[in-house]
Amino acid sequence: MRYFVTAFLFSAAFNGFFVFLLRPWRRQHGPVAQRGQIIKPTKTNKFVALLPFAVVAGLAVMGYLGYRGIREQSRKQRGALKSEIGLKPARPATYTSETLKKERERLERENARRSREILDDSLTMELFVNSEQSDTLIRRFDNDLAATLPVLKPMLSGEKRSKMDAIICLGKIGKRSQANGKIAIPLLREALKAHERPVRTLAATMLIRLGEKTEAIPVLLETLTTNPDTEELSYAVGGLMEAKAEVKNRAAISVLMDSLTHQEQSIVIFSARILVNSHFYREVIPPMLNMLRSPQREIRYCAATILWMMGPNAKSALPSLEAAHLAETDSEVAVTMMLAIAAIKGG
Repeated sequence: MRYFVTAFLFSAAFNGFFVFLLRPWRRQHGPVAQRGQIIKPTKTNKFVALLPFAVVAGLAVMGYLGYRGIREQSRKQRGALKSEIGLKPARPATYTSETLKKERERLERENARRSREILDDSLTMELFVNSEQSDTLIRRFDNDLAATLPVLKPMLSGEKRSKMDAIICLGKIGKRSQANGKIAIPLLREALKAHERPVRTLAATMLIRLGEKTEAIPVLLETLTTNPDTEELSYAVGGLMEAKAEVKNRAAISVLMDSLTHQEQSIVIFSARILVNSHFYREVIPPMLNMLRSPQREIRYCAATILWMMGPNAKSALPSLEAAHLAETDSEVAVTMMLAIAAIKGG
């Protein structure tokens, strides 16, 4: 309303000034008295006299409507932005300095919580264990673990490969429901007593997937410290990573550090995760920087995620990480690298 009144006053002043300038012209061409009669001006003269007012009034109305439209669009955009970031529209109430401080602290906590959730989602890596026999059983019995027991129990008493197929089946079906887990956990605990080390290691990994860490982690640490082959090593580091274990055994730490140069990329990633959880940062940085140059998108993503997890402890990786971010072509990997850079800088 204030803008409209200002525009109207401006148009009235402009029109008055314009009429004042036209006074000599109107004396010569306007209405004159002849023989007691007033001769009215022509239609052309009327149009010329009214034209300035009409133009200025039209511009004032257009300006007012445009101003209202811009304000309405700006208000909608601010409302949409606040809705997108989860904020309520601002109330017209007056905030005190204490209220503003509390609101700022609340927003900082909310942003920190969301960042942790994104990081946790990015770090959901797990060891993929498959076998043709276990996949067949899972497709056949679906979610009914009780129905598979007549088939699985003889397999658990058979040769090594049969035992491992049965353990995979127990772990995968047992994870699908609490009832299946109650059936699978005692059988997996029994499998920890098997004389074959790969069977014990795989059983411990599956127990961790079902939330049973107490008995499983010592078995995996034992496997690490007894010269495991590639299969056993992948089960051990995969299980320890899923357990988010903090390893303090020096022999196991030594094996994990040696695993950072393993030819299997998954073993390198799992070992790096365990070492970061155990607060060994300096040794992890060089292999992660090498993996940032990998042609495989998943490898670059995992390496960037681990550097993000390390935060300020990965400061020496910052120049290489920034260069990799500029050269990255995958949008999701680039965003993860950007978040890692921010975390390293303490943002």
